[in-house]
Amino acid sequence: MAHGPGQARGPDHAGRGGEHQVDLRGRGRGLDSRGPGLRPQADDTGGVTPMETASATTSASPRWRSITQQQFRQVMGQFLTGVTIVTARAEDGPHGTTVNSFASLSLDPPLIMICLRAGSRTGAVVAAAGAFTVNILSRGQAELGARFAASGRPSGHEAFAGIPHHLGASGAPVLAGTLAHLECRVRKTVAAGDHTLFIAEVFDLDAGPEFLDIPPLAFHQGRFLTLP
Repeated sequence: MAHGPGQARGPDHAGRGGEHQVDLRGRGRGLDSRGPGLRPQADDTGGVTPMETASATTSASPRWRSITQQQFRQVMGQFLTGVTIVTARAEDGPHGTTVNSFASLSLDPPLIMICLRAGSRTGAVVAAAGAFTVNILSRGQAELGARFAASGRPSGHEAFAGIPHHLGASGAPVLAGTLAHLECRVRKTVAAGDHTLFIAEVFDLDAGPEFLDIPPLAFHQGRFLTLP
């Protein structure tokens, strides 16, 4: 889907078409957890012996089917996520993009991961800087999320004009009014299809004073949602 300057696009996320908004109406089907070959059977003495670990059905090669990008987006769109703005600093100034492919990986050491579209401007800045900040948006910051997801948005200092923020230890912007932020050092990058996975260690973090009372901004089926 093409987007002109100023039009909002969805957060950058693996499996949902980069930063594009899509109309997602996929449906899932439940699975029977009691598959063939998993139930015990009684022996002649009344005890229980395991059945064969595989039946003719389960031992057959799986029938993989072709999946289209649209089908993948529809299914992944059913997964509700939060929304962040990832910021980093380059020689020409700060950069940022809206991201919802973000997760914690480890407590010891404290590791997180983000996914950025391969070839994206912010991805190149993060790779060069070796550090970035994750700003977790609150319910009332949908406009901010849309601004940093828009096609043709400004770059450098112009991108942050009028947005209250300060520079963190790495030089990346820490946005005001967010639920929390995490300052991170890149430890590893992994090429993954049309995205790049950044694994990073958190070296500083903080939560807003009212973070327990304010819901986060959410993203579902290609749209920002405000939770009650």
